[in-house]
Amino acid sequence: MKLRVHYGPIVALVGALRSSMLTFNHYEELLRARSVDGFMTRLRETSYGSLLSKLPPKIKTEDVEKILLTHYYQILEKVIVTTPQFSKKFLKAFLRKHELNCLKAIIKFIACNVDVEEALSVIVPVGRYDLNTCRVILETRDISRVFEFLEPDLAESIAITVKFLEKNPSTVPLEAAIDKYAMTQLWNSLREASGYDREVAEHLVGVEVDSVNVMTVLRMRELRMKTEDVEKFITPCYHYVSRNSLTSMSLASSTLEAIEFLKDSPYRSLAIKASKEPDRALSILEMGFKRYLAEDCEKVLLGDRFHLGTLISFLYLKFYEVSDLITMLNGKVEGLEIREIREALILHQ
Repeated sequence: MKLRVHYGPIVALVGALRSSMLTFNHYEELLRARSVDGFMTRLRETSYGSLLSKLPPKIKTEDVEKILLTHYYQILEKVIVTTPQFSKKFLKAFLRKHELNCLKAIIKFIACNVDVEEALSVIVPVGRYDLNTCRVILETRDISRVFEFLEPDLAESIAITVKFLEKNPSTVPLEAAIDKYAMTQLWNSLREASGYDREVAEHLVGVEVDSVNVMTVLRMRELRMKTEDVEKFITPCYHYVSRNSLTSMSLASSTLEAIEFLKDSPYRSLAIKASKEPDRALSILEMGFKRYLAEDCEKVLLGDRFHLGTLISFLYLKFYEVSDLITMLNGKVEGLEIREIREALILHQ
């Protein structure tokens, strides 16, 4: 009863927001569009129509992406404002994760020596990484100087990557260190939750932690990093994939052998599917994790709604929907077949 009172307003808001999300039929209509213009016409006929009304007839893909992601970030901010005080810490950590994804994008652009204005045309500012901050960091054109703009605890947490950057130009270790920081902060923010509130939230976040850890280990393997180095990038939180399993994966002789260790977990079907296509195993597995989490989020929203899990489930699903729309749009721009686009979608598959 206590949770119902506290979560009443935010559950009502989430219910209203979720009612405007796209359905399977919407997805099919969008996929059947034969051109970018056709796709945009159909998208304007959905709940996203008002967001896109100010776009000129000749649209730029990056403008649409920015509108969609900014829309999601605005929804996240609205949820944070409306949620009970005792849940705000978690949701702020959830926002922090998105902020750090923005930081990772900045780092990639610097590493690829992309022009500042070109990078800014694609980057979607969020939270503490506003437009000016993004510009200032990009203008350094030096990954080592990124540390100057970070909070002390974040800078300290990812300082381990300096020696790897000196040996290898890949940004994978730096991105992995940022992911580790983000997911650790998110997991630790649940310590104040209790009972069913914590149980559901830990499961959903736990699936993402498993995904981040598994993909980190597999990508580090491809860089031929030593097991003792790989372990430094593992988020110290475990759900279905234990520390021992992750270590075993890092010691495997091949990517396929590493994936085999997932077959003794609830992710067995994901591992089997990824193993069937060795050349695409990592991308298939990563997509599998997202779809697995999305399915669990849908299940959570079918039951009792007065708990933190409802908020988390909606936010994951809404973000996945926006990501899918961006995937479909880019697929139409590139002239991909419906089958090819569908393979890259998370929801309604």
